[in-house]
Amino acid sequence: MTTTTLPSIRACSRKNRVYVFREFLLETYGSDYLSQGDVVLDIAGGKGDLSWLLSNADGYRSIVVDPRPTQHQHVLRSIDYLRKHPDEAALRAIRNQPTHQPLATLLPELPTDEFQTPRHFPIWVDENLVQAVQAAQKGNQVEWELYWARAMAAFIDNNTDLSPAPPQNSSVTDPKEAWDLIQKCKLIAAFHPDQATDFCFELAELLNIPFCVVPCCVFPAQFPHRKLIDGTRVRDYSGLLSYLTQKYPNAQKAQLAFHETAKARNLVLFSVLPLQQERQNPKRNYAEHEDSPASLLTLSHCVPTSDTTNR
Repeated sequence: MTTTTLPSIRACSRKNRVYVFREFLLETYGSDYLSQGDVVLDIAGGKGDLSWLLSNADGYRSIVVDPRPTQHQHVLRSIDYLRKHPDEAALRAIRNQPTHQPLATLLPELPTDEFQTPRHFPIWVDENLVQAVQAAQKGNQVEWELYWARAMAAFIDNNTDLSPAPPQNSSVTDPKEAWDLIQKCKLIAAFHPDQATDFCFELAELLNIPFCVVPCCVFPAQFPHRKLIDGTRVRDYSGLLSYLTQKYPNAQKAQLAFHETAKARNLVLFSVLPLQQERQNPKRNYAEHEDSPASLLTLSHCVPTSDTTNR
């Protein structure tokens, strides 16, 4: 397996992995596919760090799709500190050093005055969403609006700690606006989407757009329908990867350049062309040749995989 020098320990810390994922998105899609103002759905985006970076450093309209409230104050505080301490910012901006802080490197690319707050879909990415999108695509706007109304009501009615929070000012609450943004979406991006993993691929297929997904947790009890071609049920991470690559045989693989653990997987499955075009292009059917280097994308921010990686 090819050895690649990883970024600094600080740059690979849990809170900075999103920067590695962002760089992978830019190198994979960038100006060749995405343009300023294009819509990206950031599935299970949590606090919204990825969407904040894509919106403010790169000019995309990245929308956080997650029932949890977004929160950007920690990023704003860091920017304020770095701008008030330029010498420290310059030190932290140096790559491949223990002191490297990715945000410091991005400072010159950020707006000097007002920042954009990413829009937020405070919803679960699940079978209900997929079915509602299918209905809307067939012209059934009533079904879509009913789905959206139920989704919004859930955030107000449920007050447990693990439930969705009431919509924020950045949240999209109007069903017509939400559908308009979904129709304009150019990419599904998802970093450790957990229970939303399957639906990321399904949404990309419905919308006929590329996906870029870093799978992690498996939740076998919640997804008993996942079975490999030989009938084996998916119960672990290795099985999940096999299941997804069998179901989406044109998915390419790469490893993001941060240290992998059982709770922080770094293998990304992605497509470059929209799924319908991928399936019409037999030359891109890399899954049948997993030992071939052609099945793996090698970028400066990812590590080539091997056939035994992550097993």
